[in-house]
Amino acid sequence: MKTLNLLALVCGAAACVSSVASATDMSPKATLMSPGKALELQIGDQHAVTYFQPGKDGCQLTVVIADGQPGEGGQEAHGTRLVLPVAPGKTVRVDGTQKKSADFVCGPKGKKMNAKVFDRESYKAAVKVPTRS
Repeated sequence: MKTLNLLALVCGAAACVSSVASATDMSPKATLMSPGKALELQIGDQHAVTYFQPGKDGCQLTVVIADGQPGEGGQEAHGTRLVLPVAPGKTVRVDGTQKKSADFVCGPKGKKMNAKVFDRESYKAAVKVPTRS
């Protein structure tokens, strides 16, 4: 089941590139990221460590996602790393558990990035995933 959830999370993160938010969106919940500096986020019950580097075509965002808190239960948490190009003025959304998501907005010329965790509506299943019998 964890593999299925992780697969859905990775597919959702890679497919959810949108232009809904503006790069100048500085809402109170948004955090301004600095190039090369890590930012830790809780997206539902998943822990994410993110950073970005300016690239020639915008922001090069790296997100490492793991279940639970790092080191939970005395064991090291293993995560999945996503490296995503984000054009200036565009948004990448990472959907987590417990109806939580994170938006990452690339600023002008890829020199800054905003991150924001927020509550989202439940998704209705667009695709039925077969279950094992």
